[in-house]
Amino acid sequence: MNTKLNKQTLTIIGAVLLVATLVVGYQLYINRKDGAQSGVEKLVTNKAYGISFSYREGEDAFTLVEPPENQAGIHKSYIILPTKAYNEYKESEDAREAPAGLNVFILTLEEEELATTSDKADRMTRLKEWAVKHDGLTQFSQKKAEPEEVEIDSLKALRYQADGLYQQTIYLATYKNKVYVFVGQYNETSDLTYSAFDTLLATVSFD
Repeated sequence: MNTKLNKQTLTIIGAVLLVATLVVGYQLYINRKDGAQSGVEKLVTNKAYGISFSYREGEDAFTLVEPPENQAGIHKSYIILPTKAYNEYKESEDAREAPAGLNVFILTLEEEELATTSDKADRMTRLKEWAVKHDGLTQFSQKKAEPEEVEIDSLKALRYQADGLYQQTIYLATYKNKVYVFVGQYNETSDLTYSAFDTLLATVSFD
């Protein structure tokens, strides 16, 4: 009888743990989804660099930081950080790393780096060579697997995962004489930046 009771007890405990796990998982999903939709949609347009994209701005969403142009070989940078984490970072008196965020970097290709042929394979090969040359920015040597070819606004691009201070998803694309580096950083897939990165990429338009 005790054996039967123990089995019933274990079954009940198992069911409770399963439900609790499902509830927690669902709540994390809802929080991440709600966070990605919080704030006000802000459109960023830069005609000089031929790009536009949107992100969510607000206390429970993100804050855009724009460093001075032409720094360290990067013509234009957009650093989009979770507002709460960014405010904590600014107010902290201790030396600490900047929070994980969404980054867009724009550089100009040198004449010898331009892909003069319309052949897709050759263009992607040159883009990989450029990534190796600019490893400090692209983290190409830290990639977890070979890049895959994808599209951003119907433009061919490379996508790969890389290790670093944070987990990173990186996209590389070229348009005319520019190269665009999109970096999404996160610790866990439940992080706000994880889902927001895909949302941002879906709004990218090359002009």
